[in-house]
Amino acid sequence: MGKAFFIFLILAFMVVTSLSFVTAQEQGSPTPEEQDKGFLDNLSETLGSTAKEVLEEKLEEWKKTYKGKVTAVKVLKEEPDHIVLEVSFEDVKRPEETYVTGEVLFGGVPASNFVVDRIPLTEKRGSLRLNVYYVEPETYEMEAGRSDQIVVYLYPAGAPEKRFGEYYLALVRTWGSSSEEEAGITLTDESSPTNEEAKPSPVIPEGSFPYPKLSPVFFTKTYDFYDKAELAQWRSSYGTLPFSGNPNDRRGFVRKISAGHLSTGNNARKLLETRPPRERRGWIEGEYPALVLAKGVHFQAAAGFLKGAQASDGAIFKLYVKDSQGHRHRVLAQYVRPGRYVHLDADLSRFAGQKVALILHVSAWRTPTQDWAVWVAPRLTIP
Repeated sequence: MGKAFFIFLILAFMVVTSLSFVTAQEQGSPTPEEQDKGFLDNLSETLGSTAKEVLEEKLEEWKKTYKGKVTAVKVLKEEPDHIVLEVSFEDVKRPEETYVTGEVLFGGVPASNFVVDRIPLTEKRGSLRLNVYYVEPETYEMEAGRSDQIVVYLYPAGAPEKRFGEYYLALVRTWGSSSEEEAGITLTDESSPTNEEAKPSPVIPEGSFPYPKLSPVFFTKTYDFYDKAELAQWRSSYGTLPFSGNPNDRRGFVRKISAGHLSTGNNARKLLETRPPRERRGWIEGEYPALVLAKGVHFQAAAGFLKGAQASDGAIFKLYVKDSQGHRHRVLAQYVRPGRYVHLDADLSRFAGQKVALILHVSAWRTPTQDWAVWVAPRLTIP
């Protein structure tokens, strides 16, 4: 409707409101709902139903009310750490200011380590796809997550706590994988597992070596991954990568930055940038030369993003220990959001005395956009 018509409606509203006020003085004060209803009915009789519908929308906008509901939720796709939901909604009064998202529940309370899309609406009714991701927690046992429900709801832009139109769906499942192997990754120097049970690597007592004619074993107590980055074998989902890499390489790259700024604004030194390839859920990793760990050794670092990486949706930083049998053990996995950094600490005591190779691994989250992932001062140390 044109501006002139809307001004006319407002003037009509003022006139009818004034008349209603006079009548209310004579007959007793009606409720606000009765006032609105009486005005709209009178205006509908005078100007028609179109004017009533327009003014209803303007009144809703003036009152800043949000209405609507999620009417159905169906599971379209399932993966160990990811599902896709089809969400249907209707009767949304202010779609241009309304978002849809959800929350994974277990035992009636929100479950941790889940990320759910937040999608703006454009229509009053319709359907869309909603992604739900499980981020494996930083724990040495890597236990799988559990859920029994998911609630999908609407909320006003900027106010996620004012949720409405909820829909609950039974979602009894176990998330993640208990396997120590990284799903979807095939390494060129690793053979497929055989039926023979893997034998543990022998533990060599510190300060000794098993055969007198061989060189003594040197136990590693400290190690600087930044300084020795050029000794690692770097690769991505595209294959082997050079060191140091080119920032324009779409296959991903690794490089050292002696000093810089994190996305949080903090100054940092010894930044090892490991940027995944420009593809959905791409990954990059570096396998360092084998060494024998001393007792009490920990891996420590900080994980974050370079300054300016505000458009990233996060990345997952992982540490693997590859034993002498070629089996990879995941000892650390940490999802890091943009605009923050996380201190990493992994106790490697259970590998003391064993000859192992350590692997730094970074995988993109949903998109590779600005995944300028950095390890700050990655090292082995005895706290």
